Amino acid sequence: MSESKTFHMQEASFQLPAPFVDRSVQLIEWNDQPDDRLSLTITRQPRDAAKPLAQLVLDSIAEVEQAVGAGEVIGREEGEVAGCEVIQVKHRWAHEQGVVHNHHAFVVLGEQVVIFTAASRPRSAARAAAVIDGVLDSLEVAQ
Repeated sequence: MSESKTFHMQEASFQLPAPFVDRSVQLIEWNDQPDDRLSLTITRQPRDAAKPLAQLVLDSIAEVEQAVGAGEVIGREEGEVAGCEVIQVKHRWAHEQGVVHNHHAFVVLGEQVVIFTAASRPRSAARAAAVIDGVLDSLEVAQ
């Protein structure tokens, strides 16, 4: 391989050619209530330094709505966590099996934006918010 860079997973690290971009996705499910599943999706994407985080958030929500149909933003909060810019958005949209509540946290981590999304039914929106709060409260930025 010519120029390469190291990609890290919890279980391992490996080399790939430099043109590879980390857009990895992790899905973690909380299945203590089978009829009321809560999932946490973690998505990475490169940060375009010329685009403010607020615009990236708007673009991301628009992409979701284009893929699944119209939704509604029901809350938005900007702040900082562990020295990183954060925008949280609460968003709900209709799914064929009912309404889905998403609580997103867009976190700028160096040259990447990491998006934490807790998805649940509306009756578990408080639980989804608590999951995102827990993630942000415990976030430790790798050096």
